[in-house]
Amino acid sequence: SGDESTEAVFGQVFVNPENGPTSADPEAPTMIENNYSFDHGPVHIAVVNSNYWVRSHLDRQDHPGGRGGQREGWLNDEILEWLDEDLADARRRGSTHLFVCTHEPGFPNGGHAHDAMYWNGEIPEVLTQRDRFFHIMARHRVAALLVGDEHNYSRTIVDDQLVEGLERPLWQLTSGGAGAPYYAQDLEVPWTDHVRAFDPRQHFLFVETTGGRSGRARVEVIDIQGALVDPVDLYSHN
Repeated sequence: SGDESTEAVFGQVFVNPENGPTSADPEAPTMIENNYSFDHGPVHIAVVNSNYWVRSHLDRQDHPGGRGGQREGWLNDEILEWLDEDLADARRRGSTHLFVCTHEPGFPNGGHAHDAMYWNGEIPEVLTQRDRFFHIMARHRVAALLVGDEHNYSRTIVDDQLVEGLERPLWQLTSGGAGAPYYAQDLEVPWTDHVRAFDPRQHFLFVETTGGRSGRARVEVIDIQGALVDPVDLYSHN
């Protein structure tokens, strides 16, 4: 915690907006600059830290983290409450397209079903917090959740079949195609039929938007050779 925490050092090295949440725990690391948001024209982007205060072996009290720390992929109450208000404020200001970015996927598809925001489906509170995250995004009509972690590309439609009572569907776009090793698709996860595209190649995402009430948002996934891997209209959920 304090000035020696990973979060504090990250804030010293990188310059990000200082409009993130604050922790009610005085012993906890800072959330400023590792949770933040900004506008770019008609686009609003909120970045949340799904690796905040990460600690392994949560059940061990002899761990150097003592009683502090959180599970990988966990978004705590302060972060989710901040995100809810941040997205609402963006809508009030007239932002046309809302995007949320984080590292851990809510619905991993290749390499991280054992952690991320799933943990093999064995920890009920993890699934509850994940679903709360998706409800917030759906309620504010987020165009897409952009995540990393898995070394591949996948496009998954998250709807009320995956999250009970979800207000509207949205895309989870996993883009981890700049590193190695590359992961094959996990065909054992329960939402395989919701995966609309998967590709293990190196790639990047190009997002193009237009403003106004009828503004459009389109993503093109480009591989290392410049080939178009997956074009998608983010407001089409087919």
